[in-house]
Amino acid sequence: MSPSGGVTLGFWSNKNGNKILTGSPTGNGTTLLSGVVTLLNSCQLRNANGTIHTFTNSYSAFKSWLLGATATNMAYMLPAELAALKLDVYFNFVDGNAFDLCSSSKVNGLISPACDQLAMDGNTVSRNPTRLAQETLKNCIRAANNNGPVVPVTPCSYTFPNPPAPCPYQQKHNNSPQLEGCAGNRGILFLLTTIWKRGTPRNTRLGKRNAGFLILFLFFPAS
Repeated sequence: MSPSGGVTLGFWSNKNGNKILTGSPTGNGTTLLSGVVTLLNSCQLRNANGTIHTFTNSYSAFKSWLLGATATNMAYMLPAELAALKLDVYFNFVDGNAFDLCSSSKVNGLISPACDQLAMDGNTVSRNPTRLAQETLKNCIRAANNNGPVVPVTPCSYTFPNPPAPCPYQQKHNNSPQLEGCAGNRGILFLLTTIWKRGTPRNTRLGKRNAGFLILFLFFPAS
């Protein structure tokens, strides 16, 4: 899972978005690229009153339409978010083949049904039965535009941490390894030696005997 890489309506309406949409190096361009105009008009995006919006090459008109969207008519808010997502995919901010976790479909799978909904009903105000379906699509599209989680086509890279260094040992007779004393083993040896010397409060003799056996087992393996 990884962020979608999407950018929002605000990006496409500021100077950074303007540079991409108009090709202006300063971000003050006035004319949309022809490919952008074709992309935006490939779906029946709506106005506030439900009529179909036809995009020209005017960047300022596009910006006004984009930022003027409200959810009073969901068929206006949905196309504003949809326009941003179409631009996100077109300019490779978002991989259209990535799996969107919000909708449980590919990102491209969000675009077609949204266009179908807008073609079917352009005036989804309160209590309109189509409004809920459009709002659900709008929410998932907005999540993708806001860098929401997706499953990428190419798995995320992962570096496995280096394993800890093994405890050093030396070969004794008959190739039986003997621990030389890692930090943990030195602590165990100290504890067992203390018990062997002092015993335990309940049974000094038994404690010494058990500690002695453990010391022999850990540090003096049988040949």
